[in-house]
Amino acid sequence: MFSTLFRKEMHQNLLTFRFAICTVVTLILVTLGIFIASEDYNSRLQLYHTRAQQHENALRRVHVYSSLQPTVLRPPEPLSILCQGYDAKLGTEVNINIYQVPFQATGERRGNEYMSVFRDLDLTVIVKVVLGLLALLLTFDALVGEKEEGTLKLILSHSLSRATLLLGKYLGGLAVLFLPLFMSLVIGSLILLFHAHVKLTPSDWLRIGGIFVSYFIYLSLMLLVGILVSIVTHRTSVSLVLCIFVWLLAVFIIPNSATAFASDVMAVEASEQAIDDRIAQLVKERDRLIRQQRDPFLDRVSGYFPLYNWSGDNNAILLRYGDPQYYNIATKYYSHQAELGISYAEKIFHVRQEYEWPLHRAARVEAGISYLSPAYILERLAESFAGTSIDDYDRFLAHCRTYRNQFITYLQSKDAFSSWRWFTDDPPNARPWVSFFGLKPEDVTSERVIQQVWARIDPAMMERWQKIIAQDNEDPARILDLSDMPRFSYGSPDVRDIITRSAIDLGLMLAMNVVLFAVSFVLFLRYDVR
Repeated sequence: MFSTLFRKEMHQNLLTFRFAICTVVTLILVTLGIFIASEDYNSRLQLYHTRAQQHENALRRVHVYSSLQPTVLRPPEPLSILCQGYDAKLGTEVNINIYQVPFQATGERRGNEYMSVFRDLDLTVIVKVVLGLLALLLTFDALVGEKEEGTLKLILSHSLSRATLLLGKYLGGLAVLFLPLFMSLVIGSLILLFHAHVKLTPSDWLRIGGIFVSYFIYLSLMLLVGILVSIVTHRTSVSLVLCIFVWLLAVFIIPNSATAFASDVMAVEASEQAIDDRIAQLVKERDRLIRQQRDPFLDRVSGYFPLYNWSGDNNAILLRYGDPQYYNIATKYYSHQAELGISYAEKIFHVRQEYEWPLHRAARVEAGISYLSPAYILERLAESFAGTSIDDYDRFLAHCRTYRNQFITYLQSKDAFSSWRWFTDDPPNARPWVSFFGLKPEDVTSERVIQQVWARIDPAMMERWQKIIAQDNEDPARILDLSDMPRFSYGSPDVRDIITRSAIDLGLMLAMNVVLFAVSFVLFLRYDVR
């Protein structure tokens, strides 16, 4: 009897127009959406390789440690083709330096902007919206429809228990839903394999399996919602309207209204402007302490002063053709500057964290409200398995902070902060610039003397200077050897880590399924089939 009922439910649902139209729409949207997502991924991957090569080439041209500020990159996640999440919406680059602890990424790029229409239409959205609706449409009249037609009473008159009938309708509908879901996953996997520039690892296939299981649990839940509505209503028209309302509530209304509600109810203790003011105050305090340690000798115009003075971001500096006396005094100053830079970077980061805490509380309130929606839980699960969640972005930033600590340790092991090489690539026996004029540094005592010296420069001498500078820029001996510098490494999340942080979401979705089936069963036991 159960086998006959199961086949009947499958056959009946497969031949309906609602199943046909939803399946066709699903497959069209899946093909189009995933193809566009793979194009976008390929574009972002190419950009990632280009930027990585640019930064690698820049490291090969570093002359002093102060300008050694590597930029680390977050590669695009291959499974973002199935579930975009936040992968293409947040920054991908972080500059590593001693004056700032990484707290956010920059360089947000989303590939080809002309393909933005269907880019967010990933497999998760299609399952959540289209197949979620199909699950309700398959079961809104599962029992009330049979009751109106008078067949429900007839079916139960054949020694068929109500539990068997309910289970048969549930499993029959689930088997029907499995078909478009499986076909969608096959299409997505084929595009991943043959169109996207990805090489899927065994771990990636396990994560794809996790995404598929999340979809299946979600559709099972929506199927049970339809069955429950079909039990508690007495007319198919009322059941259909109620199912559509539940679908709108779960997929659109609750997730979109939770953000507005959380931001209105949760008071943010520290405004962004107040945080900026506190950070500006710390920066001002740091710079004041740095200036206090600056020897007046470094500011006097003399022949000891370096001729070549290049300044870059984050206090990067390159001095050339100065006197050792100047460099020895400058070493103490720049060493103190680096020490304060590291210390105050931590203080500024803690201030930023103070601003993040109330935001995290508001986010928890938003998540608490959104958990009323199974569609929201599905998004969280799919993003976790795909590696495109907010947690994965935070994981990238955590890797960046760890790498910054390794980078500082590397600089300390090289005595970079307390050596000439922090600010100059001049060798110890280099001659100061005044020696080219037959002078000693002590002969140049004022700006007027310097002007007199420079007045003697003719075009031929200037051309000679330019050649000297160009040769020094290309001199391998002046370029830092960074072969032993630690390299940044970041990859997709581990499956075990994903399961650990997704255990609550998975457990909640499964618990919802069990509760809905149990409630449906209890209500159906007392259901009047007349």
